[in-house]
Amino acid sequence: MNRFPDKQEYNKYTMNTMVSRLVILCILAMSLNCYAAPPPSPNTCKSRWTINNVTAGMYFGDFTIESGTGTIDLNAGSTRSGGGNIDLVNAGSAVSTHQIQISNSLGTALCADFGVTISVVPTPALMSGAGNDIPISNVLVDIPGEPGTPFTPPFTYTAVAGAPENLMVEIISRMSASSPQSSGLYQSAGYAFSLTQSGTTTSVNGVVEALAITPLTLTSGVAMDFGEVASGLAGGTIVLNTSGARSVGSGDVDIIGDSTSGVPGTFTVQGDAGLAFSISYANGALTDSGGGNSIIISSFTDTAAALTLTGNADPFSVGATLTLTGSQPEGNYSTANPGGVPYVVTVNYN
Repeated sequence: MNRFPDKQEYNKYTMNTMVSRLVILCILAMSLNCYAAPPPSPNTCKSRWTINNVTAGMYFGDFTIESGTGTIDLNAGSTRSGGGNIDLVNAGSAVSTHQIQISNSLGTALCADFGVTISVVPTPALMSGAGNDIPISNVLVDIPGEPGTPFTPPFTYTAVAGAPENLMVEIISRMSASSPQSSGLYQSAGYAFSLTQSGTTTSVNGVVEALAITPLTLTSGVAMDFGEVASGLAGGTIVLNTSGARSVGSGDVDIIGDSTSGVPGTFTVQGDAGLAFSISYANGALTDSGGGNSIIISSFTDTAAALTLTGNADPFSVGATLTLTGSQPEGNYSTANPGGVPYVVTVNYN
């Protein structure tokens, strides 16, 4: 049975029903919105912070210093750079900034809107070890992507738009050293990385470490000697290998006498046992007794490629190549003659 006398009455009823239902839905939505959870306040955020160490502190790694003073900067991204007379050594010790992950169960960025005080207490000042203390300075906190980073603690951190919910921060710094620096492990007293909001503090601990390596000592032994040689009109090269054998490298030159009568240069190197090292050379020049004529010495070879330090005086030999000009004037040529330039041997830890 149709309760509506005509179609017009039916359409009117349908429209009224739809409007009524829409009004009810709007009222219900407004009611739900009224009862939605309010944004957190500093008091609700303060106990929800979590701080976790990713690394246990700042690690400057291995270094050596032979003279004077120098610095190492521990940079964001766990890289380091040396300054002054410090040599960076890779002997196996860790190199790392103090990396810390910060999160809040209510939202790191949201809770940081209220301002969170970050501090490093006490600020590390010294690393102590077997010798003179190593000062620490420029202790800073790096927050990637934040304007003004790195920050000097203590400072108030307020999240920028789009800040990650799990925040990774790094503590970076600089160490200074001066010769003589006794070899061994140097370590700071413990410090705390702290985060404070509305009177509640959360923190993790850290230390600073560096390992001083004994500087390498290089001692010369027997002087290199190419023996008697001669050159023709075009000149050329004579090669002396690490056993003392001589050979023509190129061009119009001659070896006078026994080809094995050359003498390689000899050296000893001493440093921390078990470590590897590298050698570099700078060319030299031999001149005659009057200093008016010269022969270049270059292209050095040595027997140290597979040498690992024993802690004692470890020997190695050095060969090289002489470059003679055409019709090189006769004479007794030496790097010790007037105008002569000794070749230079430099050793460094790898």
